[in-house]
Amino acid sequence: MKPVKAYSTGFSSLDERLKLSFGLMALIWVVGFVGHFTPLLEWPALFLYVFGSIALVLYRGKSFQEWNEMYLAGGDPGKSLVWGGVAGGLLFAMDIINTVMYYKNGGVPMGEMQHILVNQSLLFLFPVLVLAEEFLWRGIMFSAMIEKGYNRHLTVFLTAMFYVVSDRKAIIIL
Repeated sequence: MKPVKAYSTGFSSLDERLKLSFGLMALIWVVGFVGHFTPLLEWPALFLYVFGSIALVLYRGKSFQEWNEMYLAGGDPGKSLVWGGVAGGLLFAMDIINTVMYYKNGGVPMGEMQHILVNQSLLFLFPVLVLAEEFLWRGIMFSAMIEKGYNRHLTVFLTAMFYVVSDRKAIIIL
């Protein structure tokens, strides 16, 4: 008689996606906290946030064909990248418009943000950051929580809060 596994392949995959997404989030937060006390500041955490999120979703999607499970355009990664790029571009345009309106109304520029985004030419990486955020929060984590049976409203609230906390950590760098 062979032992029977309690979990199906899908359930094990679901648990793994949930653990990986929360593990990446925790690692980003720990690296950001530790980095705050080093000369590197939170830059390593931002690097991990962007590249770790994209790499994790691409790894799970490519290796395990979980594009559909992660709500990524019905399993079409090209379409997901296009829509992520469009969303990032729109948010980028909104930020530029808001910034111009802020300055026209007499707002004082935030020196550090101007230095990092404009002087270091990192402004054009904004759409990549949006794509990474969507992959982590709305891709792998959100889908795993919904499939695991978490309340949909609680899932939206929690992933939004995780995003806000992580986004605030990214702003601390600036």
